[in-house]
Amino acid sequence: MPELSKIGEVLRQRLQRQKINLHTFNFTTQVSRLARPDPEVKPVVLFNASTRLVGTSLNAAFSLLTAWALRLQKIPVVHFVCQAGMSRCVLGT
Repeated sequence: MPELSKIGEVLRQRLQRQKINLHTFNFTTQVSRLARPDPEVKPVVLFNASTRLVGTSLNAAFSLLTAWALRLQKIPVVHFVCQAGMSRCVLGT
């Protein structure tokens, strides 16, 4: 029976992560709908080096909240991430 309880815990955690991801997606959609960047304002560049292998790290959450707050103040935000904005990912070096 211990294995069955482990499976139940894994499924519970997976469901919880899916709920969190859905809430995050909904907030992101709302911010995208409301944000109107001012073309006269220079963008703020954000780089988040959190690994986020499972879930969202505290650093990733603060980075996301910062980006949302800036965007809602009409400040353009540019995100640099490994494999998208950098020629070589330095994460883990």
